[in-house]
Amino acid sequence: MKIKTEEMEVKIYGNRLEEFIPKKEDSKLIKDIKSFENLFRSKAKNKGFSLLEMILVLAVGASLVIAAFMLYPKIQASQRIDKETKNISTIQASIKSLYAGKSRMSGLSSDVLIASNSAPDNMIQSGKLVSEWKGSVNVEYSGNHGKYNIIYDNVPADACSRLITAVAGSFVSITIYNASGSNDVKNLEEGFLIDAIKTANACAGDISSTIYFTSII
Repeated sequence: MKIKTEEMEVKIYGNRLEEFIPKKEDSKLIKDIKSFENLFRSKAKNKGFSLLEMILVLAVGASLVIAAFMLYPKIQASQRIDKETKNISTIQASIKSLYAGKSRMSGLSSDVLIASNSAPDNMIQSGKLVSEWKGSVNVEYSGNHGKYNIIYDNVPADACSRLITAVAGSFVSITIYNASGSNDVKNLEEGFLIDAIKTANACAGDISSTIYFTSII
């Protein structure tokens, strides 16, 4: 019976084989095969990690897109309120500049503001004043004691209350007109300040409202 060389070496040297007989090195072919095997495993592992990473990136990206779609309308609504707040302040300042010290305001109109280059440029469309909500904006003399009205048409329900709250301090009275009727939500002459609850309820009375902002020079 033939005994393999490896078995004989084990019998002679026991567990101390490697101390007396150096371990044989793999051939170049074996080394190349093992090297390729290690490279393949590494690539496979990296590929799996990259795929997982990509899935996570896509998931995060999708979440951001959804969040953006949800937040954008709110951001846009706030921007429109800010723009119209500034527009109203500009209109008031222009009227004061044009009519301060004058006994008559009967000629006051949107056309006069536009013709005198006193209207906000961003509101002028086809020779008329138009708000961010595409509703007309008119200016008129109210007929007594130097009062005038800035009239906003087609103000959406979700913007109505916010716009009024933003500019309420600049007006002596504010009235909302829509399908639910007319509602005075502020009137200093009758002794009441802005009523937030009444304003919200009045604005919710229809999908859009016409708002009369009454001021005095």
